[in-house]
Amino acid sequence: MSVSLGGRGSVVVVRTIEGSGSSEERSRGFIEYIQKYSPNIQIVAKIYAGPTHGTAFRRALALWKEQPQIDGVFTTNGPSSEGMLLALRQAGIAGKKKFVAFDVTSLLLKGLELNEIEGLVLQDPWKIGYIGVRTAMASVANTVHIPKIITLNAHMVTLENYKNPEIDAQISHQLK
Repeated sequence: MSVSLGGRGSVVVVRTIEGSGSSEERSRGFIEYIQKYSPNIQIVAKIYAGPTHGTAFRRALALWKEQPQIDGVFTTNGPSSEGMLLALRQAGIAGKKKFVAFDVTSLLLKGLELNEIEGLVLQDPWKIGYIGVRTAMASVANTVHIPKIITLNAHMVTLENYKNPEIDAQISHQLK
């Protein structure tokens, strides 16, 4: 987002509900990165959009009415991302604002294809679950040293790379 904004502009961060650990951490990571590497980008709002794409849609629509000058938005989960895309469409500004969304759904993938979304952050829920259970079982059995931090890859899916075989396979797996 920083590059597409030319290192300048105003953005909003949209989270799900207060206290959602993953949403809060994604938000924190985004904010820290922007502050460190793009100090001329202003984070003008950090909002909670609620737990569903319907609540996120209503909150996002209100946001665009209140602050239409915002240049970009980062959403931290699927429902917030879907609600934001629907609100951008309703407001007639889809594709006119820079939008990076977290998660992949059919609706969001279509938004990417239509250039309404710049990028989708793709994680691997299966791998997260698999490694989580494997780590828990190893811990209980005390069979191996468990690292304090386990890093899992995420991909930035863009219009240019979403047909890459590795990313396409991951998307297909998640859309089943």
